[in-house]
Parts: sequence; structure tokens; C-alpha cells
Amino acid sequence: MGLATVGVLVNLLVSMAASVQAAEMGSSGEILMLIVWPFFGISALGLILGAMDMKKAGGILVIIGSIFFIPIGLIGVFGGKKMMSGTDNIEARRKLAEENQGIKNE
Repeated sequence: MGLATVGVLVNLLVSMAASVQAAEMGSSGEILMLIVWPFFGISALGLILGAMDMKKAGGILVIIGSIFFIPIGLIGVFGGKKMMSGTDNIEARRKLAEENQGIKNE
């Protein structure tokens, strides 16, 4: 989850930099902020869900929120993918269930 955290922090820095630029742009900058900050919010929500053990949903939201920030957003995309990768390991879960079943039967 560390890579996803770094990705979301980078998204925050890009959002803050875009806010500074938007202040100088006027009304077109306001439109940019209506796009940038919701994407950051989605990625931050994904990070929170990942911390609450909802890794798959959190990873998906981190990826969706980071897509707007490509190319630097690739950090968040890879972090979200890595966050989700631990949830679909069915073989590891089966092995753990077999081990636990063996402990209960003894």
C-alpha cells in the first residue's frame, strides 16, 4: 500500500500546483479545478478504503483517481494495482484454509 500512498500524495502535489496555476488563469482555471480536485478525492477515498481492508475497491478507486494525472499518475495506478493484487490470490487462501482445517481436526 506504500506505492499507492506515494501516488496519492503525488496527486495531491499536482492538484495543489494546478490550483496555483488556476488562480492566474481565471474562469478556465476554475473549470480545471472542477476536474482536478474530484479526481484527487477519488484517489484519496481509495487509499482510505485500502486502509480499512477493502483493498480491491480501494485499489480500483486509486487507479480511477490517478488516471487523470498521467504520466505522473502512473505511480498511483501501479500502487492501486499492487494494492489489489493481494486480494485475488485464491491458491494462497485455499492453502491457508487447508492448513486451518488440519489444525482443527487434530
